[in-house]
Amino acid sequence: MQSLWKKEASEPHALFIDCFASVPKNFVEEVAIWLCGFRSEPKIISKNGETRKRKANQPLPEIVPKRSSRILEKQTNGIRQIYSKTERLRPKYEKRLQRFVPCLSYPPNKNYEDLANVLEVDTSKLFGRHIVANCDIDVGQIIGVAKPFSQIIYGSIDGNNNSSLPSNCLTCHKNNVTVQCERCDDVMFCSEECRSANKIHKIECTSISHKISDQFYDVKLAIQMVLTTVKTFSSAYGMINSFEKSNLAKNYTQHKWIMLNLTKMERDNTILRAYRAFECLMTMDFITSRFNTDRSKRFLMHLVLHYTAIIPANAFIDNAGTKSIYGTLSFFNHSCAPNACYGFKDGKGYIITIRPIKQDEQIFINYIGDKIKGSRVQRQEHIKRHWEFECKCERCAATAVIQPISFLIDDPHYRYIQNNKKDRFLPFGCKKRNRLRDECMNFLRKHGHCWTLVLDDVTISFLLSHTDDSF
Repeated sequence: MQSLWKKEASEPHALFIDCFASVPKNFVEEVAIWLCGFRSEPKIISKNGETRKRKANQPLPEIVPKRSSRILEKQTNGIRQIYSKTERLRPKYEKRLQRFVPCLSYPPNKNYEDLANVLEVDTSKLFGRHIVANCDIDVGQIIGVAKPFSQIIYGSIDGNNNSSLPSNCLTCHKNNVTVQCERCDDVMFCSEECRSANKIHKIECTSISHKISDQFYDVKLAIQMVLTTVKTFSSAYGMINSFEKSNLAKNYTQHKWIMLNLTKMERDNTILRAYRAFECLMTMDFITSRFNTDRSKRFLMHLVLHYTAIIPANAFIDNAGTKSIYGTLSFFNHSCAPNACYGFKDGKGYIITIRPIKQDEQIFINYIGDKIKGSRVQRQEHIKRHWEFECKCERCAATAVIQPISFLIDDPHYRYIQNNKKDRFLPFGCKKRNRLRDECMNFLRKHGHCWTLVLDDVTISFLLSHTDDSF
């Protein structure tokens, strides 16, 4: 696993090493049985209006029952009337319906369009690939906005391990879903446009199910990543040649693939999860028609293993349960005293500054969520267990500037924030909410060089008042 593209010989057309050679036979049999229950059965509407399952590859019916057509037309006309009334009222209430839309506060970087031009991507032995500021950056600046390379949405799973349909659109992740997939019962969309735009689901539909238990979500995300990558190339050998010429990480192109270093965490479990994903991929005609030789299949094994290995340490999870892998946003390192924070809106991830940042200073985010409030020992144990590194940030190294609590709580900005916390839940864009945001920004500019629970409390108030997300 140390050399992802290691071959059995030095010849150009030599086979790649079989990374699944160590998979036990009993596990191979288990996966074969598991795949039978992992597939999603297509649906069909019979002439009497009842829904029944149809066989794989059976074409969809073109004739809709007249009775169903009349009911559908009546419901559609009702929706159109409501929509027409809403459109007439829109100009009157448009100002009240302001909403937060994440966009870069600066022009985009020439090499990485998802990052602002005030950032540079650097590499060092201590930090690996990381992000630094090439000028001073103020509080509240959005310095990164990106669509995910790949993501999945969690369904609601009950105690019997049965899950319902995801409540978010599979394409844009909005929660007003009204359109179901034509071929399966597993996913929903908010519009016909989103259903047509989702090319990946058209490949995986009826092959893998979106109603699966939590223990297999990493498997499904790895499958999504592979499908996204393969879809960008016309052939398997074109893909292999492109990856080999890129020398694993050089000439990084974010819209085609993610090239991140393999981790050493849970090596055996990673191989077993990757094997599940590989076997599931090999049930899809889209994959088997492209990867139909020993060399191309071995390459696919390594690609699946690589993506499976990076998910635990690099996936972002939002409050709605969407698990995403990003390209450039994964470049940001962790600190227990972060100077930036990540959020999610309308299917995009973004990075916003929460402390004043000086030129040449590295940009850090928080990997551990609410556990950042724990003791140093608790934080270090959690980071070591999930990411296998020791945090040496200013807070863990005890070099952070400590201000007396009384000095901070006596600040007039802080007193205003404490007395008007409820304003952060007012409609987005209103004067009181904007005033609270400005007071938070002034406090963070003044005391952002130190780190206390008081600062953490103000940061939360700032984020809630500055965006219409929940952190």
